[in-house]
Amino acid sequence: GADVSMEACCADGHRMATEHRACSLPYASESKEC
Repeated sequence: GADVSMEACCADGHRMATEHRACSLPYASESKEC
């Protein structure tokens, strides 16, 4: 997927979830904790 910083992932978490988009893999497990 696209490179997404953990901060951006946290900030847009709801939108990404709605669009069924995962955050970049290196942050995937951490972002779920946001």
